Parts: sequence; structure tokens; C-alpha cells
Amino acid sequence: MTGIWRIACAATIIAPLGGFAPQPAFAQSGVRDTTADAMENCKLLGPVTESRYSGFLFVRSGVKKARRKVRQTLGAMGATHVVWGASTTGVTQTVTGVGYRCR
Repeated sequence: MTGIWRIACAATIIAPLGGFAPQPAFAQSGVRDTTADAMENCKLLGPVTESRYSGFLFVRSGVKKARRKVRQTLGAMGATHVVWGASTTGVTQTVTGVGYRCR
């Protein structure tokens, strides 16, 4: 094995052990996905809408970034859960999430 391959293999093994593994979206913001039916005993905080321009080639990336921003905004509002509404796609991706605070 050459030196570069040893480094790449070691980094692949060590990175998850060192906390560099990707975190689920809710772990970063503290806001979990749920359904509206499960939120009957929780406080409604309201909807948040976010739009991202990413063109037709990167629709999935645009939706992912918009959802991350909605989660961050709802987390700052004190939400613990989000119910996702309809998304629109095209050149601009628009995502709406409704935030709830549950105890």
C-alpha cells in the first residue's frame, strides 16, 4: 500500500470515532420530524417558509438546504418538532415547515 492509501484508510476509520461522522439534521437543530396527528398536545409555534435557488440540476440539494434553514429557524423559536408542508420545486425550491413545542 502506498502512503496516500494508508492515510485515506486511516482517516476513514478514525473520522467516525472522532465525532466527524455526519449528524442527522435533527441533532444539529434539536427539531425532529413528525406528523400533525402526533402534535395534538403540543403548542403550535407557526409556519416557517424558506426558498433556495439552485437551478434544475441541483433540486435535491436546494430542498435539503431549505429544510435545514427551516429547522434552524424553528429551533431558534423553541420548536421541538416540525411537520413538513408541501414543497415546490423548479429553479427555486420552496419548503414550509410548521413548528411545535412539546414537553
